[in-house]
Amino acid sequence: MDAAEARAEYDIDMLETPAKAAYDAIVLAVPHNAFLNQDFDVQAFAKDPHVIYDGKGVLPSNIVTERL
Repeated sequence: MDAAEARAEYDIDMLETPAKAAYDAIVLAVPHNAFLNQDFDVQAFAKDPHVIYDGKGVLPSNIVTERL
């Protein structure tokens, strides 16, 4: 889905890059390659305290709050 389609279909604006330290919770629902990259720090986007839910079981267990 591209940004225009998301806007038209769901009335939301997609972000090019999410803000750092801005989210109370992060839910990984789809294991895109970007999230699996060793250099991608998912915790950098979370506030402190935060919840990280790994629905696919692909993130390191020491950074997730809960997983399937």
